[in-house]
Amino acid sequence: MKRNFWLALFLVPIIFWVGCGHADRKTETEKIIETAEKAALPMADSLVIELKGETGKSVFEITKVLHRVDFIESPGGIFVKGIDSLTASNSYAWIYSVNDSMAPVSSERFLTKNGDRIKWHFRKLQ
Repeated sequence: MKRNFWLALFLVPIIFWVGCGHADRKTETEKIIETAEKAALPMADSLVIELKGETGKSVFEITKVLHRVDFIESPGGIFVKGIDSLTASNSYAWIYSVNDSMAPVSSERFLTKNGDRIKWHFRKLQ
């Protein structure tokens, strides 16, 4: 009985320590968001990627040339899930603006011109 007590006293903290270690694993997106929160960045946009428009090219085309883009094609257009290593989640999404105005169409349908300012916003959903 005394042996079982000491064995339990020794094993319980080890089992607890090993089990809790898995809870600390975070995705790349969660790590970036946590870093932004610690740096006191505004959470409306945790990250903004700025690009320059080119006459006759879509926002999507320009983005794909300069960044690794993860996307889904749908009847409504292309939905950008991720840019580089930052992927949309239940709490955050990628949206874009041109000349500081949100566009009413998907990124492959918006044709830009020279001088346009494209911004991809990694934005917290409300």
